[in-house]
Amino acid sequence: MIKKLLAGGVVVVVVVVAWWCWHRGHHATATATSGSGARVAIPSLEHAQAAVPASLAGRVTNQAGGAGIAGAVVAITEGGLGGEITPDHPPIVVVADASGAWTAPKVPPGGYVVTATAIGFLPGQTAKLWVASGEQKAGVAIGLVAGGTPLRGTVSDIGGGPIQGAKIRVHAEDRFDWDRSDYVAVTDHDGHYEMALPDGNFSATALHDDYTRRSEEFEIHGKPVTQDFVLTPGAQVRGVVIARDTGKPVPNAMIHAGSQHAKFDNGGMPNASADGEGNFTVKSLRPGVVAISAFARGYASTSPTTVEVGIGEQVDHVRVVVDRAYTISGTTVKKGGATPVPGVHLGVFSMQGGQVVAENPSDDHGRWEIVGVKPGSYMVFAFGESSVPNIGKPVQVVDKDVGGVTIEIEAGVTISGRVQPPQAAAVTIELAGQVGLANLFEAVKTMMVHGDADPQSGAFTLHDVPAGAFKLVARATAGPVGTQPIVIAEVDQHDLVVQLESRAAVAGKVIDTAGTPVAGAEVTAQRTDDARGDTQITFSDGNHQGVTTSADGAFRIVGLEAGTYELEAHTDGGDVFEPLVIKDKHAKKTAVTLAVGDAKTGVVITVPARNGVIKGQVIGGDKQPVADTWVTAKRMPPAMPKLPPEVASMGSDAMMTDSSWWPESEPVLTGADGKFTIGRLRDGDYLVVAEGPRGASRAEQKAKPGDTITIALAPLGTLAGHVTAAGAPVVGYTIDCHGPAGDVDRSSAAADGAYALEHLAPGTYSCTVEADGGTATGKVEVPAGPTTLDFALTPWGSLTGQVVSMFDKTGVVGVTVVANGAGSEQAMIAAMTGSAPKTDANGRFELDKVGNTKGVVMVMANDGFKSLATRPYELVNGQRVDLGQIAIVPPRQGDAGTFGMTTEWTTVLTVTQVKPGGPAASAGIIAGDVITTLAGGPIEGLGGAQVQQYLSSGSIGIGTTVRLGLARGATIVVTSVKW
Repeated sequence: MIKKLLAGGVVVVVVVVAWWCWHRGHHATATATSGSGARVAIPSLEHAQAAVPASLAGRVTNQAGGAGIAGAVVAITEGGLGGEITPDHPPIVVVADASGAWTAPKVPPGGYVVTATAIGFLPGQTAKLWVASGEQKAGVAIGLVAGGTPLRGTVSDIGGGPIQGAKIRVHAEDRFDWDRSDYVAVTDHDGHYEMALPDGNFSATALHDDYTRRSEEFEIHGKPVTQDFVLTPGAQVRGVVIARDTGKPVPNAMIHAGSQHAKFDNGGMPNASADGEGNFTVKSLRPGVVAISAFARGYASTSPTTVEVGIGEQVDHVRVVVDRAYTISGTTVKKGGATPVPGVHLGVFSMQGGQVVAENPSDDHGRWEIVGVKPGSYMVFAFGESSVPNIGKPVQVVDKDVGGVTIEIEAGVTISGRVQPPQAAAVTIELAGQVGLANLFEAVKTMMVHGDADPQSGAFTLHDVPAGAFKLVARATAGPVGTQPIVIAEVDQHDLVVQLESRAAVAGKVIDTAGTPVAGAEVTAQRTDDARGDTQITFSDGNHQGVTTSADGAFRIVGLEAGTYELEAHTDGGDVFEPLVIKDKHAKKTAVTLAVGDAKTGVVITVPARNGVIKGQVIGGDKQPVADTWVTAKRMPPAMPKLPPEVASMGSDAMMTDSSWWPESEPVLTGADGKFTIGRLRDGDYLVVAEGPRGASRAEQKAKPGDTITIALAPLGTLAGHVTAAGAPVVGYTIDCHGPAGDVDRSSAAADGAYALEHLAPGTYSCTVEADGGTATGKVEVPAGPTTLDFALTPWGSLTGQVVSMFDKTGVVGVTVVANGAGSEQAMIAAMTGSAPKTDANGRFELDKVGNTKGVVMVMANDGFKSLATRPYELVNGQRVDLGQIAIVPPRQGDAGTFGMTTEWTTVLTVTQVKPGGPAASAGIIAGDVITTLAGGPIEGLGGAQVQQYLSSGSIGIGTTVRLGLARGATIVVTSVKW
């Protein structure tokens, strides 16, 4: 479950949260002037397919004097969210002539942002402009301002030699804007490119139709950055989409092609479109096994079509067969009314059915449709300009189209004010409380709300702000931070003041064990004397306390509260292995304690040097060298401690053993002699994986830096079988098999209940089948060849029980209860959408559609993601099991409080830290105290782990008083304060 959440980037946001959540910052945006045209009517659904190409023309000039800029690179992209969730159309790129004039003759109708770059000038862009079918739009003017810092480099072939005409597509990673778009440079005959950029965090992708793509992230702070790219010749697949029931081509299908194991690669979004005859071409594919899926009106891939492709190979005549699928349609209207809202991008997401997006936004009548949806339970997400995201409306697709779905779009309000004292600052909003399952979607609504305070006046304005209880957060570039509680209704608010307060800063350098400065490392500061740092989640700029080291390894983190922090340096994701909760024992950490206004300098963080090398040779079954084999070194995780049941049950244990999630080196290609060398490795254990030419073979072997190994490729396997229930074939189910290379998911609609999983790496596979009528599990050893595994479904089981207070055993009302195992993914989706089972007035619950297996029931807090309690269960043959009473710490009432201490439960409950000046310290509690009683009752009788949870910051409200007995004989009374 957690694996899929991470892969989808917290699935509720589907496309943008992963991008947004991990790339926050507070940097200036590019200077631009716009020559935007008026918005045109969005084509109605009936006429969308009849669109005629348009054209755009304009001029790029120097704002200082108005002279044209020769050779400026102009890029036309969909921009904003439209570019994120629609088919992956490459930018339309043209180069300005000697007078700065440019023309793009073939532009599909739609909404675009036009950008321009030139050496020595900051990038510029237009506002969103709309192009009607057949329109010849001219006069698109972009004025550039001299300045910026150079980004330069080369693009070359993996076999050597420059690549001319490659596009370097760069976009800012600081924040999301509807007008955010890509800046583009084009390589010359030497493979060289250059553009100028403002300071900030960026992502760059090298594109060329004949090569695979390569992306890199970097940060600019006044010093030139060199970013080179080495590309591999990409494969092309050409084919046609065919309907199984008619045998005829399916027009205008959307195509997704990627690795069969990387289900969320490209966000699961389409990367090509078929024409009116069903023909498609997918370019820039990485060699290996490619899984191709298609969806269109009335049809979708039940299982992907797999194709083996080689380096630079073109594979033709591929038939992608699709089965019957359905359409979800409806209207977008203003919240609380019936006024249509056009221009809204929509899609649906399901853990089992994947995600499907609407190819076009809602039209001028607010009408929209999402085609090619397979049966399943979905949630709808909707993003529109000048509005609040709407996420989480459930829709069930069974055996027919679903129409009449109304999505209410909240316009949001405008909030304005100033920061005091005036200075440059980034202003965002965050939920007033902690983010949890019950309010996850509400938190996501804050992601596009941000503004910048004017450096002179401190004035700021936030648009499209949703209703609710929030806090305004202002983070000044210089370091001060301010927060201001605010309750937002459906009216604008003005003249708000956010008072900035001095914060601490820490600066230093990152070096490796060889004493060499480490550039490009991300340094983070994690609060260790306050549990808030481990539990608080934000989708705004709010919780980002990481910076990237400069060329000399230097870093500086500002805006830190007083407290004790653990500094960590991450390089390429390889110095800390932390897919969920497990810290790498090799990670180098440095602790610092900061007072208010401190500016600590000279901190040195040492990370392992990346000077290790693994060499080897790849051979085939005939013992002969195999050329053109991809070889990757995946760093194995450290020995994993025993995880709490609630953590292990959510998939983290599988993640630690699933090599597809391990940090890995850049792939290298074997030469004609089959030999390879993988460098820049740190000390540790590695799994070296070789993928044979065209993905037809595979092998893996453990190694350490310094080793020279031989890897013998083996053919891939095939797993096939049938699914039955009471001896009859099951039509319509999903099968998920976890093996050495990761997960392989398929859906089956075969009349005989058959399935087939091809191109499997030999090894052990654990499979789960789910259908409306029940579930089944199985395990099989897949050889280098075919094998079979049949499944007989057993009916779903059910669980009941009662959640009670640990203190008086009274029922606890309104907490969410979920079970892991088969069916848990839909249960978690239900929890996120607010439709999951909750305890009734007596604390009782009932869970349906629970798989017949051993598992864990989790009682989830509505505030935060903590599990309040767990209870193991075992179901067989669809039975109904009553779990009895599950005792929990009652949910907090009111705002979060703290006793100012942390505790640890082993065989006793020990106070590990006491915050100076906090309630516990003032009452006389010291670090090392052992708590023996709570309110006169022994800790063991109440449950040590639960007492620890009860005493933790955030679990209790403000003003809660407790009486604690200590092993040293003292009785202490302590009252919580605001956390």
